[in-house]
Parts: sequence; C-alpha cells; structure tokens
Amino acid sequence: MTDKDGPAHPQARLRRIFVESEGTMMSAETMISTAPAATTIHPRWVRVCHWINALAILVMIGSGWQIYNASPLFDFLVFPRQIALGNWLAGALLWHFAAMWVLVINGVVYVTLGIVTGRFRRKLLPIRPGDVVYVEPGEEHWHGATPDRFMAHVAIQEADDDGQVVTWLDHVTDEEYGA
Repeated sequence: MTDKDGPAHPQARLRRIFVESEGTMMSAETMISTAPAATTIHPRWVRVCHWINALAILVMIGSGWQIYNASPLFDFLVFPRQIALGNWLAGALLWHFAAMWVLVINGVVYVTLGIVTGRFRRKLLPIRPGDVVYVEPGEEHWHGATPDRFMAHVAIQEADDDGQVVTWLDHVTDEEYGA
C-alpha cells in the first residue's frame, strides 16, 4: 500500500493528529521521535545538560587515570602525566569528586526540568488513558493494538454529505505494523 508521499508507514500517517489532555494540545509530531532534519530534536536545556555530563565524564576519566597511576594494578600500564588530571593522588581525587558532584547536581537539574516542563510525560507517555485524540475530517490515520497491548477505540463521527460515516482504507499488514 502506497500513497503520494511514498510507502504507507503507520507512523507516517499521524501528521495532524492532536492529543488533548489537561487543557493542552500537542501534535503527534512531538510524540513521534521522527522529526524533519531542519528541526531541533532536543530543547537547549537538554543539550546543555548532556554537554555538562560529557565534560564531567572526561574530567573523571583524566583524574581516574592519575588515581590509577598512584597505585597501578599492572606494571606495564601507566598513563602519561600529560593526559592524567591532578598531578598527584590527592589532586586527582579532588578533581574526581568535583566531577562526580557536577554529575549529581546536573542530574537533579535534568530530572527537575524534565518533570516541570512536561518533557518526560510527553516522551515516555505520549498518549495516556483518557486522552482525547482529535483527527481532522478527511485525514488518513491509523490505529490498532498489538498482541501484547490492548486498545479500545471509541469514536464519535458525523456523516458526510453522502451519509457515509467512515471510509475504511486497506488493511495494515503485520510487516507494516511492525515497521
């Protein structure tokens, strides 16, 4: 089954579906992880938190090499002082613990912002029981259950000028569903 945009992938048809929950509206495009290449996938605060984590990990690796050098387990493995951070054991431990605290504080900031902004709920639970999904008239869409997930479909529909309530499209195969 294909359409004018290419192969009919179940997620590709969810373009203008809106979920209404707790007085807010969000499009299905924010719920699906497929985004156009020109858009930013993560908000700025998520990217900043990830880069802070990356730098903290690099500091922990460099100081960890210096900590290892203070009492090497293997005589043949000693890290050069130029890439080890801290110059001596106590200095390396200070850098190591400082980076660990940065990771902890950054983790608390990340979780707090994720909860406050609603990002975790949108990403982890995009459609919840009781949410209302509105599909514009004439919009091709797809829905269904999986062998291990139940889905109830309750629809309120208006008849068109010809008295037809719904137009059923081709059956979605298991291969298309799993894609």
